[in-house]
Amino acid sequence: ALLLATIGSTGANAQEEKKEQLWYCIEETVKPDMLEQYMKLSKEMIDICKENSFSFPFYTWTGRPVVYELWTPIESLNDVEKIEEEWKRIVDIWGTENYAAFNATKLSNYSKTCTVRDDMAHSPENPIYSIGDPLYCRWIEVYLKSGSQKEFEEIVAWINDQRKQHDYRLICRFAEGGIGYDTPSYIIFYYHESMAKYLEYGISTSDAYKKDFEEYLSKIRQLMVKPPKIFDYNLHWELSF
Repeated sequence: ALLLATIGSTGANAQEEKKEQLWYCIEETVKPDMLEQYMKLSKEMIDICKENSFSFPFYTWTGRPVVYELWTPIESLNDVEKIEEEWKRIVDIWGTENYAAFNATKLSNYSKTCTVRDDMAHSPENPIYSIGDPLYCRWIEVYLKSGSQKEFEEIVAWINDQRKQHDYRLICRFAEGGIGYDTPSYIIFYYHESMAKYLEYGISTSDAYKKDFEEYLSKIRQLMVKPPKIFDYNLHWELSF
């Protein structure tokens, strides 16, 4: 499911040529005391989407308490308007009363985009865990000095070479932060079955790899304008479509 040099100019052809995938996110912050109602109404709305052939898939992730992120792969920013039109269609079917009750469970809505870069990914031939169900993701947002993107990507290419040499078996992907993110920024994704297994694997890697990884961290820290944000995301299939 998951994982923008210039988001506004990224279209279907550009994505195909550069092996990029643009993603659009609707982020919902839920009132803590209404979380159960939010879950119930979300599932009702997803049933309506299934019954009425909603045109876009979405994958719901949580990385912070009461914050739910619905991520949709899109071809270009023109699809955002189409998604909004589709939601209006679903709301008309579901009914304004149900939709008002659903909105009452939320503190805020927020939209953002990112572009997953396949050319920056580490995709081991024999991954210790393939993307599946259940799914955990260590999500790291890195904020860079202006003009340092090329250097950052060169450092990533270097650590990916070391990962191949050391048989690092976790899938690691990268995305560029777009609308809704401080830019320039990149997002790093590590996938495993659970946070505990992700941490266990990190401990089990060789001393030689750990040394190279520390060198990688040292290099990218010099490019940052502020500390990275680190989240532990979990995919909710029951809230996805």
